[in-house]
Amino acid sequence: MKSIRFSHRDQRGITLIEMLVVVALMGIIAAGIAMTISQVVAVNSRTSSHMVALRQVQQAGDRVSKDVLQAVPPDLGNEIGKFPLKLTIPYWETDEENQPVQLSHSVNYTLEPMPSHPGLSRLIRSHSSQGTMIVAQYIDTSDSQTWVDWDGAAYQLTFKVTATVGMRSETRVYEIQPRPGS
Repeated sequence: MKSIRFSHRDQRGITLIEMLVVVALMGIIAAGIAMTISQVVAVNSRTSSHMVALRQVQQAGDRVSKDVLQAVPPDLGNEIGKFPLKLTIPYWETDEENQPVQLSHSVNYTLEPMPSHPGLSRLIRSHSSQGTMIVAQYIDTSDSQTWVDWDGAAYQLTFKVTATVGMRSETRVYEIQPRPGS
């Protein structure tokens, strides 16, 4: 009778322990990749919100600055530091006798609440000949974040504007002096 010998050398395959080690390593690698992707997406979202807020502040400051540079001293309405901002921009035309006549355009800036974003407003520009346009959105009107002030002695308008998008916020203060002789 022959004895049967089993040799472990000829067996092929993997053991249960080897399989568990491979699965655990793959799980660790997958978790690391998932965390990296989620961080990239979160940083991208924060950066995007910050860029939108920054752009809104820049648009508001740019448009108001251009109009103030052309305006005569503004009438800020009843409350100093609050909107509306009322500007008068003079210009010249000639009459029927070819004589120069000074005329003016009126430009008003108001804040209109955004119902979809409580505490935030749109900055609206109304021009007597160009119509109405939205200058900027997401303007923060809570806690005096956005205001205007006219210092007649220094002949300077100070305009502080804050835009908030998501959890990101951007604030700028513009000090604008109209051109001499405006």
